[in-house]
Amino acid sequence: MQFERIEVTNVRVLTSIRLHAEPGMNLVYGANGSGKSSLLEAINLLSRARSFRTRRLKDVITRGSDHLQVAATVLTDDQRHIASGIERSHSETRIKYNGDVVRLMSDQVRNIPVLLLAPESQGLLTDTPKERRRWLNWLMFHVEPGYLSTWSQYQKAMRHRNLLLRSGASPVEVVGWERSMSVLAEDMVTSSRSMLEKLQQQFVNELQAVMPGAVKIQYEGGWDETQPLDEALAQSRKADMRCGFTRRGPHRADTLFYYDGHFAGSVLSRGQAKLYMIALLLAQSCVVQQCTGTRPVILIDDVFAELDNGARERMANRLAEMEAQSFITSADSNMQAYCTGLFHVEQGRIEKYTMAEAEE
Repeated sequence: MQFERIEVTNVRVLTSIRLHAEPGMNLVYGANGSGKSSLLEAINLLSRARSFRTRRLKDVITRGSDHLQVAATVLTDDQRHIASGIERSHSETRIKYNGDVVRLMSDQVRNIPVLLLAPESQGLLTDTPKERRRWLNWLMFHVEPGYLSTWSQYQKAMRHRNLLLRSGASPVEVVGWERSMSVLAEDMVTSSRSMLEKLQQQFVNELQAVMPGAVKIQYEGGWDETQPLDEALAQSRKADMRCGFTRRGPHRADTLFYYDGHFAGSVLSRGQAKLYMIALLLAQSCVVQQCTGTRPVILIDDVFAELDNGARERMANRLAEMEAQSFITSADSNMQAYCTGLFHVEQGRIEKYTMAEAEE
């Protein structure tokens, strides 16, 4: 998939802009606060209906306005031109795709698949397991069509178990939900581990293109998998009843990232961590395409910060080689030789340059 035209209204400093994107790497450059990150935020809003910079909608809508809009024309992988748009106010969200109202965000995420790397994304290596579960769920929702349904059923069964535990229900009332959780958990863990094995293979190749070192992704299912989950839940039932919630299962799973045999978050410099995360992002893009036939659009904010010149060259070259469309932001246009589209942002206005103009 790729964006052909993007229109943004009232997203932070971008009060009204329109741009025509190129199929490959689109470099968006400008000074801090000019609005280049807001463009990526707008694209992300169209895909996920939320900001990657804040949870408060009022911080995203241009000051003095009561709504925002993002509209786009996309070219699908089967060569269809599709219009999509989102309008958000302080009270409601409306999304359309190909003329139809989108009621489930999971549908729009699949309609407009976007992979994002922002400065805070490096926290995936050091943050809580909850953030890594969110990262893994996004990937699984894309590559495994039935995963969302399985995950939803598991969450429902766990909520019922928790309610029964809090009410002091008898084991007979609880055991049925535990068996359901166990069957669903087995499916979730098996499919997650299988997908991460595919990702690992691609990750090794992508990292070699930008930096040396060995990588490993390790998945932990959230309980001692030497026994079925329903047995583990039965053993922890009294303790869970005291706590009031379920402490074992894939809702407590974690994905651990290693570099040269060590936890990546502990040994990588900030520049190395950025290259590590870029390689992981590109590996995700390849895996999603292999599994679905659709390659996501790649968004990378502040892409060259903390990278030396050699690392910049390697990373820009790899992005240019990718078949995927990408939008990357930078404070300067030094890597313009690798780009198919060049945009300068200043005080909320955006101007496209031809490559001939950029070389002058």
